Amino acid sequence: MIALENISKTYRIPQINPFRRSVPSQALAGATLTASRGETLALVGRNGAGKSTLMKILAGVVSPDSGTGTVDGCDIYRHSPALKMKIGLMTGDERSFYWRLSARENLKLFGALHNIPPRELSARIDEAMETFGIADAADRPMRTLSSGMKQRAALARATLHRPALLLLDEPNKGADPVSAERNAAFIRDEFVARGGGCALVATHNLDEALAIGSRVALMEKGAVVFSGKPESAETLREMMRRLERGGGADARNTPS
Repeated sequence: MIALENISKTYRIPQINPFRRSVPSQALAGATLTASRGETLALVGRNGAGKSTLMKILAGVVSPDSGTGTVDGCDIYRHSPALKMKIGLMTGDERSFYWRLSARENLKLFGALHNIPPRELSARIDEAMETFGIADAADRPMRTLSSGMKQRAALARATLHRPALLLLDEPNKGADPVSAERNAAFIRDEFVARGGGCALVATHNLDEALAIGSRVALMEKGAVVFSGKPESAETLREMMRRLERGGGADARNTPS
């Protein structure tokens, strides 16, 4: 489903002084990653490691500067509309909802953009709201919902059109423990295990990554420095401790 090799991306950061040139900021530096159908890959790393940029490249929102890659066999430099219909994207700083509309009205709008027939869409919305625990708030304006409930609405929207690939950036941001476990169970057990989809979940929380991922990849300074099964927890913890202390990642651990 996902095959990336040596992906690099540098942003230009504008300065406050308009007479000064923008400053380059490298988000990805040769990131290599694969993920298959029927797999939940948890992408873990500190803030600024490059997780969000990698997600945006996979979703076709941002183009890489160099490297090669495919998503479901389609080149990442040429995202087709048909491929984008197969992708469900949820970001940690969700701002694309219409705050004056209710949660239900928002889902109707985005479902219509995915060309879901009205009668089928209504049933899917009811099912999604029940699944993610927002049925009681379905007709409240989005602006009145808590941050955790907005995240659940975003997850419901990402799955509404039955995508083959879920790209989830901090899906449990602001969620209480019960909601976080429900979200994780849906992604891991329903979407991936039963539905045969592929999910890429970005988080800075290692415990969350180990709980949700059938494989965990560690990112640091724009590169994937380790990839392994949840049984590799102690290795991952030691690597993260080393990175926190300012040491480098173990070069013997190659990404898969």
